[in-house]
Amino acid sequence: MEKAVHVSMEQDSREMQLRALMKLGKERGFLTHTEIVDHLPDCVAQADAIEGIVKAFNDVGIAVRDFAPTGDALLLGDAAQQSAPDDVAEDETATALTIAISEPGPAADPMRAYLREMGATPLLTREGEIAVARRIEACLREMLEVIALRPATVDAILSRADRVAAGELDIDDLVDGFLEQQPDEMLPAMQGATAEGAAGSKADSGVPTSASESAGAIEADEARIARLTAGCNAIFSQVREQLASWRAAVAGRTGQREEAQSTLVLIASTLGQIRFSARTIGELSADVRRAVEEIRGIERNVLRLAVNQGGMARDMFVETFVGSETDPEWLARAAAAAPACSAALMRCAPSIHSQQEKLAQIEAREGLSLQELKWISRKMNVADRELQDARRAMIEANLRLVVSVAKKYVQSGMPLLDLVQEGNIGLMKAVDRFEYRRGFKFSTYATWWIRQSVSRAIADYGRTIRVPVHMADAMHRVKRVAGEMRQETGRPARSSELAARLGMSEEKVRSVQRVTRQPVSLDVPIGEEADTTLGEMVEDSSTLAPLDALLQADLRVAIDAALGVLTPREAKVIKLRFGVDAVSEHTLEELGDQFDVTRERVRQIQNKALQKLRHSDGISTLKNYLDH
Repeated sequence: MEKAVHVSMEQDSREMQLRALMKLGKERGFLTHTEIVDHLPDCVAQADAIEGIVKAFNDVGIAVRDFAPTGDALLLGDAAQQSAPDDVAEDETATALTIAISEPGPAADPMRAYLREMGATPLLTREGEIAVARRIEACLREMLEVIALRPATVDAILSRADRVAAGELDIDDLVDGFLEQQPDEMLPAMQGATAEGAAGSKADSGVPTSASESAGAIEADEARIARLTAGCNAIFSQVREQLASWRAAVAGRTGQREEAQSTLVLIASTLGQIRFSARTIGELSADVRRAVEEIRGIERNVLRLAVNQGGMARDMFVETFVGSETDPEWLARAAAAAPACSAALMRCAPSIHSQQEKLAQIEAREGLSLQELKWISRKMNVADRELQDARRAMIEANLRLVVSVAKKYVQSGMPLLDLVQEGNIGLMKAVDRFEYRRGFKFSTYATWWIRQSVSRAIADYGRTIRVPVHMADAMHRVKRVAGEMRQETGRPARSSELAARLGMSEEKVRSVQRVTRQPVSLDVPIGEEADTTLGEMVEDSSTLAPLDALLQADLRVAIDAALGVLTPREAKVIKLRFGVDAVSEHTLEELGDQFDVTRERVRQIQNKALQKLRHSDGISTLKNYLDH
């Protein structure tokens, strides 16, 4: 009963929304696609459903446009507007639309399930976004400080720093900034981000960005990168000195091991001043996992040899082997403690010692004991799980934003589910790159990444023939401006007018318009009975028309008859000289080499043969083909 009441209330709410939308369209005489999509529930954002809704609005005299018309266009539209729909027609249309969007379709079922689960996650407030972003930052820092206790990780970071200095890697790909950002350092970053956002908005709307705005954004970004590079280089230089001290301590006396450990802790603390990018920390963490997995694989080999082949009890192996992985005397002690399997264990001794040597080589390579490396891996995995939980919370709380952006691209040719999937990829990138210190809401920052991901997917998969991303952006700008100019003038815009408005060359505009054309399938049926396909009506330029083929066959017969008055040698010279039944014409020198005579002799044979043809009866027949 409660479920039925809830469904009834939901239908009443939808009908009220549609009536409000129809009232708005009745007052203005038009609606835009964006307004329709925004007023409809998320589950009906399918292209087919929207087309039916648009048709219903058109039937009651409400025009549906891509963009809001200008003032002049509105005046022209008012002059030609038909009578407004009566209340009965309006009620019938609203009821029909409500029923249409309430009926679940097979394509909407996955979307309904997705939206149902998505709606169970509450939205984050500004304070909640900052709290989650700080959790992500804290987890990344904890992971860095743990994996930085591994000298090989420090070497990998310094290697990336060398690539930045050599110009092989951008500093933004390595680090996001510093952990403690001063207020006076935040202001230029926020100003640069504001300029970049304004430039991006103008570029998306098809309005050229002014040179001063672009120059200001570039200068702010260059200044930020210069400060970031200088600060990171100072920290990296300090880390190099600390790493050299650690190597000296390791190479010294055994009593200096505690000093070496404290140096590694100092290195990790120094690197903790930098906020490394999530991608960098992910790559460094993967290196730690590979090293630990290599150790696990060797230990499994030792377990197989000692337990499966040597007969040692598994509990005894776990109790005695842990902590003695590289001790060559471990096997002898284990064999003495288990006399029943002593002989079998000693037969496996060469193989077990070989595996222990591999573990010793890993210790020497890593500069850490196996237990220390495993401890680093455990701490790293704990921090990584907390990081994934925080990322998941930020992503799930903003899934509605992805659907809202994806609905605006339902007419691009891709299904809504695919658009949402691509938008979610952009959302995950935004979570990894979000900097809450700049003072912007996450939704403001993530919208750009979502639109970028969706636009790239449309460029890659939305068309039968893929076009480059930059060309897809140009097509979008040309289409948008062409629609605006059509509303202003009431006619299609010329290429020269579009070029002047967009700041492009006229040839560039024409090339973009040519690319805009959609391909047509050759299997499309045509005709009233649809018994013929388009491919059957396309001319095949690689074959001759029946009439031309018949003329060529008759001409060949006439040529053979005319050449019948010549000797075989003369006929062959004429055919080769003029390319009859040959790939190309031959020169006198080529014919001389072929017949083993001089060039002058070939010319004499040719002239004699032509003289015979001029006085033969077959020449008149050949003249008839000159008109064809």
